[in-house]
Amino acid sequence: MLYFLINKDSLSVYQKISPKKSLSTVGNVKFHSKLDSLKNNPKKLSSVIARALDEISEKIIFANKKAAIAIDDSLLFHSLTIKSKKFDNIDYQIEEENKNKWSEKCSEFYFASESRKGSKNIFHSVNINHFLREKIKLNFNNFGIRIVYFVPISSIIISKIKSSQYAVRKKGNVYHIFGFNKKSFNYYEACFAGKSKGVKTIISLGDTPKFKEKELMKNNLKFIHFNKTKILEFFSNIVEKKYIILNFAFSSGLQIFNGEVLNKKNQKTFKKPKIDLSYLKTPVAAITSFFVLIFILNSLSDYKFMEFEENVNNYDKEFQEEKPIELSLSDNAKVKSLTILNNFMRLLEEENVSKNESIEVNESTIDNNLNDKMILDDLTNFEDIELGNLIGNFFEVDNKLKYKIFDGIYLNNQAKNIVFRFEGFSNFKTISSQLSKLDNAYVRKITFNSSSNHLHIYISFVEK
Repeated sequence: MLYFLINKDSLSVYQKISPKKSLSTVGNVKFHSKLDSLKNNPKKLSSVIARALDEISEKIIFANKKAAIAIDDSLLFHSLTIKSKKFDNIDYQIEEENKNKWSEKCSEFYFASESRKGSKNIFHSVNINHFLREKIKLNFNNFGIRIVYFVPISSIIISKIKSSQYAVRKKGNVYHIFGFNKKSFNYYEACFAGKSKGVKTIISLGDTPKFKEKELMKNNLKFIHFNKTKILEFFSNIVEKKYIILNFAFSSGLQIFNGEVLNKKNQKTFKKPKIDLSYLKTPVAAITSFFVLIFILNSLSDYKFMEFEENVNNYDKEFQEEKPIELSLSDNAKVKSLTILNNFMRLLEEENVSKNESIEVNESTIDNNLNDKMILDDLTNFEDIELGNLIGNFFEVDNKLKYKIFDGIYLNNQAKNIVFRFEGFSNFKTISSQLSKLDNAYVRKITFNSSSNHLHIYISFVEK
């Protein structure tokens, strides 16, 4: 395991030669531009991160290594949410409050949330710029590094302090002070000289404490100072003992509830409050349910309901008779995805594409007569992939790849809607082969325009 510390102006790498030994420094490099100034310039942001990793790669082999990344809080945004009775779902409440706070920029942020033990109604969220997170993941992946932990420094340094203590990082003349209590997570900045003299509350539900410079200057029982080495020593202890901590490597949303890891299978993602279904209790609903039950019982003993009109292709009838459609929501989406890929491949093989202005296959135009039993028979033979790895794989296929990412909801889960643009269609077979193996990437539409020679593939990527 390699341990990385990302500040806005530098990257540090440490490693442990053996479990019993302390961390040793591998390398420290300065970014050629500060990361917080590049959030609106994804290309340069990616280039700066890649260049720093390239410099360090001269000192250590990155291939097939795991990474635990600690990122400085100056690159993050903190918020606190008090659960409201107006919302049945805390994820939905946090999303709505983020929208109110960031308005049109809300989609630019990924967030991870937690509630500490004993504070079920107060939720602490840490937001990171989406492009910053994705460019870090992408470039680490390109160097053969798999990110296992991607954690705010504040989460690391308050992990083992008491509620009566503060964790302190001093950068220049500014003290960054972190703490927590039963009410909330607290973050302050204190400066005792110059124009910015004073104590600034970054996030807290309580009153701003009156910090004194004499107390903050030295490490003591109340104020615990942290440098880079100490931060990563704490971090390695968390990783080795598998302590619970916020992690940007996981899917966005609530990760820790009441001090315990939230089971993702039971986690409610961004949904509107439950719809009132009390009407089902009415006499009309009871009568309707009765007739539905009669129909179902009749259907089980009489298969005439499966007979189609004569103008329907025989395959449709045969398909229904051989295998009734009893697919889950995700399996149905996967069938559509694979059918879109197969149909587009068939069009490429059958038609003279160069003469056509454009070709499009989407969920509403797919050929339902495509007789590919493997689509249904092998729905379990898929694997998950991280978004950064998927993008990295596509860059290997086409180094001129362009893509855009949008946040959304798909299959009742938080998803990334991605548009990939490839040069030409000569590599489509390779691209299709990769997408056909994935369990959490669903193809929604494929288009090719002969005049621009661009192949666009629209994918919904579900984070699991």
